[in-house]
Amino acid sequence: MSLSLPVNDNFNRLLEELKAFGEKATELASLNESYQQFIERFPAKKLSSLTLDEYCIGKGTGDSFCWWLERGIEPALGRYMPGTSRGHIIYFQPNGDVYKHKALSNLSDSEALAYTLKIQAEIAKAADDEDWRWVDDDDELYRRAGVTDRLVTIGHGRKLRILSAYHPDNVVPISSSAHLGHFLMQLGFPKDELPSEKQPVSRMLLLRDYWKMACQIVPNLTLTGFMHGLYSPNLGLAPTKDMTIENELHITLTDGAIRNGYISIPKNQTLFPQEYIADHESSDSKQFVLKLPDNSQITTCLLSNKNRIKARFNSLFKRLQLTSGEQLVLSRLDEGVFEMRVSHEDSDYDAGEDAAVVSVAPTNQERSPLNQILYGPPGTGKTYETIRA
Repeated sequence: MSLSLPVNDNFNRLLEELKAFGEKATELASLNESYQQFIERFPAKKLSSLTLDEYCIGKGTGDSFCWWLERGIEPALGRYMPGTSRGHIIYFQPNGDVYKHKALSNLSDSEALAYTLKIQAEIAKAADDEDWRWVDDDDELYRRAGVTDRLVTIGHGRKLRILSAYHPDNVVPISSSAHLGHFLMQLGFPKDELPSEKQPVSRMLLLRDYWKMACQIVPNLTLTGFMHGLYSPNLGLAPTKDMTIENELHITLTDGAIRNGYISIPKNQTLFPQEYIADHESSDSKQFVLKLPDNSQITTCLLSNKNRIKARFNSLFKRLQLTSGEQLVLSRLDEGVFEMRVSHEDSDYDAGEDAAVVSVAPTNQERSPLNQILYGPPGTGKTYETIRA
Protein backbone atom coordinates (compact mmCIF):
# COMPACT_ATOMS: atom_id res chain seq x y z
CA MET A 1 0.00 0.00 0.00
CA SER A 2 1.32 3.42 -0.94
CA LEU A 3 -0.29 6.66 0.18
CA SER A 4 1.11 10.10 -0.51
CA LEU A 5 -0.68 12.38 1.93
CA PRO A 6 1.35 15.31 3.22
CA VAL A 7 2.56 14.91 6.80
CA ASN A 8 4.35 17.06 9.35
CA ASP A 9 6.09 16.56 12.67
CA ASN A 10 2.78 16.06 14.45
CA PHE A 11 2.25 12.89 12.43
CA ASN A 12 5.64 11.60 13.54
CA ARG A 13 4.84 12.49 17.14
CA LEU A 14 1.54 10.64 16.81
CA LEU A 15 3.36 7.54 15.58
CA GLU A 16 5.64 7.58 18.60
CA GLU A 17 2.67 7.95 20.93
CA LEU A 18 0.87 5.06 19.26
CA LYS A 19 3.94 2.85 19.55
CA ALA A 20 3.89 3.46 23.29
CA PHE A 21 0.20 2.58 23.61
CA GLY A 22 0.77 -1.17 23.62
CA GLU A 23 -2.49 -3.15 23.58
CA LYS A 24 -4.54 0.04 23.65
CA ALA A 25 -3.46 0.69 20.06
CA THR A 26 -4.93 -2.62 18.90
CA GLU A 27 -8.39 -2.43 20.50
CA LEU A 28 -11.22 -3.48 18.18
CA ALA A 29 -14.54 -1.75 18.80
CA SER A 30 -16.47 -4.72 17.41
CA LEU A 31 -15.14 -6.95 20.20
CA ASN A 32 -16.27 -4.63 22.97
CA GLU A 33 -19.04 -6.19 25.05
CA SER A 34 -21.23 -3.08 24.99
CA TYR A 35 -20.97 -2.89 21.22
CA GLN A 36 -21.90 -6.55 20.82
CA GLN A 37 -24.98 -6.00 22.97
CA PHE A 38 -25.97 -3.03 20.81
CA ILE A 39 -25.59 -4.75 17.46
CA GLU A 40 -27.43 -7.85 18.65
CA ARG A 41 -30.36 -5.70 19.70
CA PHE A 42 -30.33 -3.25 16.81
CA PRO A 43 -28.97 -4.95 13.67
CA ALA A 44 -29.06 -2.80 10.53
CA LYS A 45 -31.84 -4.91 9.01
CA LYS A 46 -34.10 -4.09 11.98
CA LEU A 47 -33.49 -0.36 12.08
CA SER A 48 -36.19 0.69 9.60
CA SER A 49 -38.90 -1.16 11.54
CA LEU A 50 -38.27 0.13 15.07
CA THR A 51 -41.25 1.25 17.14
CA LEU A 52 -41.41 4.56 18.98
CA ASP A 53 -40.56 2.82 22.25
CA GLU A 54 -37.60 1.07 20.64
CA TYR A 55 -36.27 4.23 18.99
CA CYS A 56 -37.03 7.17 21.27
CA ILE A 57 -34.97 8.42 24.15
CA GLY A 58 -36.82 10.14 26.99
CA LYS A 59 -38.40 7.45 29.17
CA GLY A 60 -35.31 7.01 31.27
CA THR A 61 -35.12 3.27 30.73
CA GLY A 62 -31.78 3.25 28.88
CA ASP A 63 -32.87 0.67 26.36
CA SER A 64 -33.81 2.69 23.25
CA PHE A 65 -31.85 2.87 20.02
CA CYS A 66 -31.09 6.54 20.62
CA TRP A 67 -29.85 5.84 24.14
CA TRP A 68 -27.55 3.11 22.85
CA LEU A 69 -26.29 5.33 20.05
CA GLU A 70 -25.58 8.15 22.47
CA ARG A 71 -24.48 6.32 25.62
CA GLY A 72 -24.61 2.54 25.33
CA ILE A 73 -21.76 2.15 22.84
CA GLU A 74 -19.65 4.88 24.38
CA PRO A 75 -17.16 2.35 25.84
CA ALA A 76 -16.52 1.04 22.32
CA LEU A 77 -16.79 4.11 20.10
CA GLY A 78 -16.39 7.08 22.40
CA ARG A 79 -18.98 9.61 23.36
CA TYR A 80 -21.56 11.01 20.99
CA MET A 81 -23.89 13.77 22.17
CA PRO A 82 -26.43 15.65 20.09
CA GLY A 83 -26.45 18.39 22.72
CA THR A 84 -30.14 17.97 23.46
CA SER A 85 -32.67 15.28 22.64
CA ARG A 86 -33.69 17.29 19.60
CA GLY A 87 -30.67 15.85 17.83
CA HIS A 88 -32.54 12.55 17.64
CA ILE A 89 -35.28 14.21 15.50
CA ILE A 90 -37.97 12.43 17.56
CA TYR A 91 -38.05 11.77 21.30
CA PHE A 92 -40.36 11.42 24.30
CA GLN A 93 -40.98 14.59 26.27
CA PRO A 94 -41.27 14.50 30.09
CA ASN A 95 -45.08 14.45 29.87
CA GLY A 96 -44.99 11.41 27.59
CA ASP A 97 -45.83 13.28 24.38
CA VAL A 98 -43.69 12.74 21.31
CA TYR A 99 -41.50 15.62 20.19
CA LYS A 100 -41.05 15.78 16.43
CA HIS A 101 -38.72 18.03 14.49
CA LYS A 102 -40.60 21.05 13.21
CA ALA A 103 -40.25 19.91 9.60
CA LEU A 104 -42.13 16.71 10.51
CA SER A 105 -44.91 18.40 12.48
CA ASN A 106 -47.57 17.65 9.86
CA LEU A 107 -46.86 13.93 10.08
CA SER A 108 -48.28 11.58 12.67
CA ASP A 109 -45.87 10.21 15.25
CA SER A 110 -45.57 6.90 13.43
CA GLU A 111 -45.15 8.61 10.04
CA ALA A 112 -42.43 10.88 11.39
CA LEU A 113 -40.62 7.89 12.87
CA ALA A 114 -40.83 5.95 9.63
CA TYR A 115 -39.50 8.98 7.76
CA THR A 116 -36.32 9.45 9.79
CA LEU A 117 -35.71 5.70 10.11
CA LYS A 118 -35.63 5.35 6.33
CA ILE A 119 -32.79 7.85 6.18
CA GLN A 120 -30.82 6.48 9.11
CA ALA A 121 -31.26 2.85 8.02
CA GLU A 122 -29.93 3.68 4.56
CA ILE A 123 -26.63 4.77 6.08
CA ALA A 124 -26.54 1.82 8.48
CA LYS A 125 -26.84 -0.73 5.67
CA ALA A 126 -24.09 0.79 3.52
CA ALA A 127 -21.63 -1.87 2.38
CA ASP A 128 -18.13 -1.97 3.85
CA ASP A 129 -16.48 -1.91 0.44
CA GLU A 130 -18.42 0.96 -1.16
CA ASP A 131 -17.44 4.61 -1.45
CA TRP A 132 -19.32 6.24 1.44
CA ARG A 133 -18.95 9.79 0.17
CA TRP A 134 -22.53 9.59 -1.09
CA VAL A 135 -23.61 10.00 2.55
CA ASP A 136 -22.42 13.62 2.37
CA ASP A 137 -24.91 14.33 -0.43
CA ASP A 138 -28.39 14.74 1.06
CA ASP A 139 -30.02 14.52 -2.37
CA GLU A 140 -28.40 11.13 -2.92
CA LEU A 141 -29.30 10.06 0.60
CA TYR A 142 -32.94 10.97 0.01
CA ARG A 143 -32.90 9.13 -3.32
CA ARG A 144 -31.43 5.95 -1.91
CA ALA A 145 -33.82 6.02 1.03
CA GLY A 146 -36.79 6.41 -1.29
CA VAL A 147 -37.87 9.67 0.37
CA THR A 148 -39.88 11.90 -1.95
CA ASP A 149 -40.95 14.63 0.50
CA ARG A 150 -37.55 16.03 1.43
CA LEU A 151 -38.33 17.51 4.82
CA VAL A 152 -35.33 17.00 7.05
CA THR A 153 -32.28 14.81 7.00
CA ILE A 154 -29.85 14.15 9.88
CA GLY A 155 -26.80 16.06 10.99
CA HIS A 156 -23.18 15.57 10.06
CA GLY A 157 -22.32 14.09 13.43
CA ARG A 158 -25.17 11.61 13.37
CA LYS A 159 -24.18 10.44 9.91
CA LEU A 160 -20.71 9.73 11.26
CA ARG A 161 -22.06 8.03 14.38
CA ILE A 162 -24.33 5.70 12.45
CA LEU A 163 -21.53 4.80 10.06
CA SER A 164 -19.22 3.98 12.96
CA ALA A 165 -21.98 2.11 14.83
CA TYR A 166 -22.55 -0.23 11.89
CA HIS A 167 -18.97 -0.34 10.60
CA PRO A 168 -17.07 -0.12 13.92
CA ASP A 169 -13.71 -1.34 12.65
CA ASN A 170 -13.76 0.58 9.38
CA VAL A 171 -14.65 4.13 10.47
CA VAL A 172 -12.60 6.63 12.45
CA PRO A 173 -14.93 6.97 15.48
CA ILE A 174 -15.11 10.76 15.61
CA SER A 175 -18.62 12.19 15.24
CA SER A 176 -17.57 15.77 14.54
CA SER A 177 -16.80 17.21 11.13
CA ALA A 178 -14.94 20.12 12.73
CA HIS A 179 -12.77 17.76 14.76
CA LEU A 180 -12.00 15.71 11.67
CA GLY A 181 -10.93 18.84 9.81
CA HIS A 182 -8.89 20.00 12.78
CA PHE A 183 -6.99 16.72 12.99
CA LEU A 184 -6.37 16.61 9.24
CA MET A 185 -4.70 20.01 9.40
CA GLN A 186 -2.83 19.05 12.57
CA LEU A 187 -1.28 16.13 10.69
CA GLY A 188 -0.27 18.24 7.70
CA PHE A 189 -3.21 18.20 5.28
CA PRO A 190 -3.45 21.52 3.37
CA LYS A 191 -6.23 23.75 4.63
CA ASP A 192 -7.14 24.92 1.12
CA GLU A 193 -7.70 21.31 0.01
CA LEU A 194 -9.82 20.33 3.01
CA PRO A 195 -13.34 19.11 2.13
CA SER A 196 -16.13 21.34 3.36
CA GLU A 197 -17.41 20.86 6.91
CA LYS A 198 -20.63 19.78 5.14
CA GLN A 199 -18.70 16.76 3.86
CA PRO A 200 -18.03 14.91 7.13
CA VAL A 201 -17.62 11.48 5.55
CA SER A 202 -15.13 12.78 2.99
CA ARG A 203 -13.12 14.21 5.88
CA MET A 204 -13.34 10.96 7.81
CA LEU A 205 -12.10 8.97 4.82
CA LEU A 206 -9.09 11.27 4.46
CA LEU A 207 -8.26 10.87 8.13
CA ARG A 208 -8.65 7.11 7.69
CA ASP A 209 -5.95 7.31 5.03
CA TYR A 210 -3.63 8.77 7.65
CA TRP A 211 -4.46 5.75 9.80
CA LYS A 212 -3.50 3.48 6.90
CA MET A 213 -0.16 5.24 6.70
CA ALA A 214 0.29 4.86 10.45
CA CYS A 215 -0.47 1.13 10.15
CA GLN A 216 2.74 0.72 8.15
CA ILE A 217 4.71 1.81 11.21
CA VAL A 218 2.48 0.58 14.07
CA PRO A 219 1.55 -3.09 13.56
CA ASN A 220 -2.10 -4.07 14.16
CA LEU A 221 -3.13 -0.47 14.81
CA THR A 222 -6.92 -0.18 14.85
CA LEU A 223 -9.05 2.86 14.11
CA THR A 224 -10.07 2.94 17.77
CA GLY A 225 -6.43 3.00 18.80
CA PHE A 226 -5.72 5.69 16.20
CA MET A 227 -8.54 7.82 17.58
CA HIS A 228 -7.22 7.50 21.13
CA GLY A 229 -3.83 8.64 19.87
CA LEU A 230 -5.28 11.76 18.26
CA TYR A 231 -6.95 12.75 21.54
CA SER A 232 -3.98 11.84 23.71
CA PRO A 233 -3.27 14.68 26.17
CA ASN A 234 0.43 13.93 25.77
CA LEU A 235 0.36 15.29 22.21
CA GLY A 236 -1.89 18.33 22.64
CA LEU A 237 -3.38 17.87 19.15
CA ALA A 238 -7.02 17.75 20.21
CA PRO A 239 -9.35 20.75 20.07
CA THR A 240 -10.21 22.28 23.43
CA LYS A 241 -13.05 24.37 24.75
CA ASP A 242 -13.42 27.94 23.55
CA MET A 243 -10.84 27.69 20.80
CA THR A 244 -10.69 28.47 17.13
CA ILE A 245 -11.25 25.40 14.97
CA GLU A 246 -10.59 26.10 11.31
CA ASN A 247 -12.30 29.49 10.89
CA GLU A 248 -14.63 29.11 13.86
CA LEU A 249 -14.58 30.07 17.52
CA HIS A 250 -16.54 27.72 19.80
CA ILE A 251 -17.85 29.23 23.04
CA THR A 252 -19.41 27.16 25.82
CA LEU A 253 -22.26 28.96 27.61
CA THR A 254 -22.44 29.00 31.40
CA ASP A 255 -25.39 29.77 33.66
CA GLY A 256 -23.90 33.19 34.36
CA ALA A 257 -23.40 33.96 30.68
CA ILE A 258 -27.01 33.07 29.88
CA ARG A 259 -28.35 34.99 32.87
CA ASN A 260 -26.39 38.13 32.00
CA GLY A 261 -26.52 37.83 28.21
CA TYR A 262 -22.74 37.71 27.83
CA ILE A 263 -20.63 35.96 25.22
CA SER A 264 -17.13 35.55 26.63
CA ILE A 265 -14.21 35.57 24.21
CA PRO A 266 -10.88 33.95 25.19
CA LYS A 267 -7.81 36.19 25.11
CA ASN A 268 -5.94 33.81 22.81
CA GLN A 269 -8.63 33.82 20.10
CA THR A 270 -7.54 34.37 16.51
CA LEU A 271 -10.90 34.93 14.84
CA PHE A 272 -11.40 38.65 15.54
CA PRO A 273 -8.61 41.06 14.45
CA GLN A 274 -7.21 43.50 17.00
CA GLU A 275 -8.92 46.45 15.31
CA TYR A 276 -12.31 45.20 16.59
CA ILE A 277 -11.18 45.05 20.22
CA ALA A 278 -11.81 48.02 22.52
CA ASP A 279 -9.94 48.51 25.78
CA HIS A 280 -13.15 49.17 27.72
CA GLU A 281 -16.79 50.18 27.19
CA SER A 282 -16.11 53.89 26.65
CA SER A 283 -13.11 53.53 24.34
CA ASP A 284 -13.31 53.51 20.57
CA SER A 285 -12.67 50.63 18.19
CA LYS A 286 -13.76 49.51 14.77
CA GLN A 287 -17.19 47.84 14.77
CA PHE A 288 -18.06 44.55 13.10
CA VAL A 289 -21.40 43.17 11.94
CA LEU A 290 -22.60 40.05 13.74
CA LYS A 291 -25.37 38.05 12.07
CA LEU A 292 -27.52 36.24 14.62
CA PRO A 293 -29.34 32.88 14.49
CA ASP A 294 -32.75 34.58 14.26
CA ASN A 295 -31.78 36.34 10.98
CA SER A 296 -31.24 39.69 12.66
CA GLN A 297 -27.86 41.39 12.94
CA ILE A 298 -26.10 43.87 15.20
CA THR A 299 -23.00 46.05 15.07
CA THR A 300 -20.64 45.67 17.99
CA CYS A 301 -17.04 45.04 19.09
CA LEU A 302 -15.07 43.13 21.72
CA LEU A 303 -14.10 44.44 25.16
CA SER A 304 -10.58 43.41 26.16
CA ASN A 305 -11.01 44.37 29.83
CA LYS A 306 -13.99 42.01 30.18
CA ASN A 307 -13.07 39.41 27.55
CA ARG A 308 -16.49 39.43 25.94
CA ILE A 309 -18.55 40.84 23.11
CA LYS A 310 -19.76 44.31 24.05
CA ALA A 311 -23.40 43.64 23.11
CA ARG A 312 -25.64 41.60 25.39
CA PHE A 313 -27.86 38.78 24.19
CA ASN A 314 -30.41 38.14 26.96
CA SER A 315 -33.44 38.22 24.67
CA LEU A 316 -31.76 36.06 22.02
CA PHE A 317 -30.76 33.41 24.57
CA LYS A 318 -34.31 33.40 25.90
CA ARG A 319 -35.88 33.01 22.44
CA LEU A 320 -33.54 30.15 21.59
CA GLN A 321 -34.11 28.54 25.02
CA LEU A 322 -30.39 28.03 25.51
CA THR A 323 -29.09 26.29 28.61
CA SER A 324 -25.74 25.89 30.32
CA GLY A 325 -23.34 23.68 28.40
CA GLU A 326 -24.69 24.55 24.98
CA GLN A 327 -22.32 26.21 22.57
CA LEU A 328 -22.16 29.16 20.26
CA VAL A 329 -20.09 29.03 17.09
CA LEU A 330 -18.72 32.31 15.76
CA SER A 331 -17.34 32.40 12.24
CA ARG A 332 -16.07 35.00 9.77
CA LEU A 333 -18.18 35.53 6.63
CA ASP A 334 -16.38 38.50 5.11
CA GLU A 335 -14.24 41.46 6.06
CA GLY A 336 -15.95 42.95 9.13
CA VAL A 337 -18.85 40.48 8.95
CA PHE A 338 -19.22 37.56 11.36
CA GLU A 339 -21.93 35.02 12.04
CA MET A 340 -23.22 33.37 15.21
CA ARG A 341 -24.92 30.00 15.22
CA VAL A 342 -25.81 27.59 17.98
CA SER A 343 -24.02 24.31 18.42
CA HIS A 344 -23.48 21.70 21.12
CA GLU A 345 -20.29 20.33 22.57
CA ASP A 346 -21.17 18.46 25.71
CA SER A 347 -18.04 16.45 26.28
CA ASP A 348 -14.54 16.45 27.64
CA TYR A 349 -13.15 17.41 24.23
CA ASP A 350 -15.59 20.23 23.56
CA ALA A 351 -15.42 21.68 20.11
CA GLY A 352 -16.72 19.67 17.38
CA GLU A 353 -18.72 19.11 14.33
CA ASP A 354 -22.04 19.25 13.18
CA ALA A 355 -24.96 17.47 14.31
CA ALA A 356 -28.48 17.60 13.25
CA VAL A 357 -28.29 19.53 10.05
CA VAL A 358 -31.45 20.04 8.08
CA SER A 359 -32.16 19.96 4.40
CA VAL A 360 -35.61 21.14 3.47
CA ALA A 361 -37.70 22.14 0.52
CA PRO A 362 -37.93 25.94 0.06
CA THR A 363 -40.74 27.45 2.11
CA ASN A 364 -41.52 30.68 3.89
CA GLN A 365 -41.16 29.15 7.33
CA GLU A 366 -39.06 30.80 10.00
CA ARG A 367 -35.82 29.34 11.21
CA SER A 368 -36.01 26.81 13.99
CA PRO A 369 -33.20 25.75 16.29
CA LEU A 370 -31.57 22.51 15.28
CA ASN A 371 -29.01 20.28 16.76
CA GLN A 372 -25.53 19.15 16.10
CA ILE A 373 -23.53 16.19 16.99
CA LEU A 374 -20.46 15.36 18.83
CA TYR A 375 -17.96 12.76 19.57
CA GLY A 376 -15.68 11.91 22.26
CA PRO A 377 -13.32 9.57 23.84
CA PRO A 378 -14.75 10.46 26.38
CA GLY A 379 -16.30 12.55 23.67
CA THR A 380 -16.78 15.65 21.63
CA GLY A 381 -20.08 17.16 21.02
CA LYS A 382 -21.54 19.66 18.67
CA THR A 383 -23.79 21.66 16.83
CA TYR A 384 -27.31 22.83 17.00
CA GLU A 385 -27.88 25.50 14.48
CA THR A 386 -30.84 27.37 13.13
CA ILE A 387 -31.53 26.68 9.49
CA ARG A 388 -34.17 28.21 7.24
CA ALA A 389 -36.90 25.67 6.52
